[in-house]
Amino acid sequence: MDYKTKPTTRLELRKLANAFDILADTKDSLYKPVVELLDKIPDIMPFVHYEIVDDNAFEINVPARGYFEPDGNYTIEIKEYVYNGAIQGNGACRGFIMHEIFHPFLYRLGFVPLYERSFKDGELHPYESVEWQVKAITGEYMMNYDQTKDLSKDEIIKQCGVSKVFAKKRKKY
Repeated sequence: MDYKTKPTTRLELRKLANAFDILADTKDSLYKPVVELLDKIPDIMPFVHYEIVDDNAFEINVPARGYFEPDGNYTIEIKEYVYNGAIQGNGACRGFIMHEIFHPFLYRLGFVPLYERSFKDGELHPYESVEWQVKAITGEYMMNYDQTKDLSKDEIIKQCGVSKVFAKKRKKY
């Protein structure tokens, strides 16, 4: 499920990822400390907190999810296997967590759903899709463009701690 939001470009998302990098004090690190960053999130976004939940807490194909509470706070729920995988350096698990962190970040920057109708994959232009924007900024943060543009896919996987899918997309863009 996806929602339409104000349009943006990959270049703009790259700039926002760099800004987040500065806020998170991770600019000097190619390998982003995702698990450690969870505990720093309240310093960056005081309205965000996370919980590690049982692997059966929600749909099997959803590794983590986030939502706004009625009081305006944002809760990220991360399945236990995803959290443990991220601790062990699993690139996909690390990416799932960062993806959920970037939802409230972009939301607070004005990338909010323009209306409540949800869309199926492929019904929206990528540049106006909430999910595409969050995936793109996650990739831009975890694989800093300037630091990875000359690396091979395998070097990106190793040095950035990302999945093969993420590294392949970096080489594409």
